[in-house]
Amino acid sequence: RTYSQVNVISIEEQPYYEYNNALPDTVQIGVIEASTIESPIFVDVSNSVTYNLIERMLGGSIRDDIDIPDREFTDIEVALMERIFSQIAVITDNVWSSIVDIEVFLKSIETNARLLHSIPRDEVVVIVIMEVSIGNSVGSINCCFPCMHIEPLISNLNQNTFLLKRAVDEE
Repeated sequence: RTYSQVNVISIEEQPYYEYNNALPDTVQIGVIEASTIESPIFVDVSNSVTYNLIERMLGGSIRDDIDIPDREFTDIEVALMERIFSQIAVITDNVWSSIVDIEVFLKSIETNARLLHSIPRDEVVVIVIMEVSIGNSVGSINCCFPCMHIEPLISNLNQNTFLLKRAVDEE
């Protein structure tokens, strides 16, 4: 257990190719599927956060000066991060299910951003940029949502639906 904090830095709307081009060559990206959204949701974790989480899971300590190797991720590192991405999918499911009926799960983990072709390059996406502080180490987690497929979910919502669903959950 370690002190950590997550802050939403910004929410941006941009073409998918800009998001994809901004990613480093080696990064762990969770490909998350949702039952009512046709395109996947991408969650990328900066390498500083990734290596600090792996270090911590293996019994080490969080460091702000962690040495980030210039190589591909090993199968063990990907398997360890699968637990983190699965938890992100569970949290996403919990948050969205209080608003709409949805099932969210981790489909896969990609380690090369150039191989992600599930979203057309010109499609507009929403990027939620979060700053993650774990101990003295700072990094980021970015969530990429396809606008075209989440717009119908959001437009079908209204304040009464949310309050009604919340009231039923509390009983």
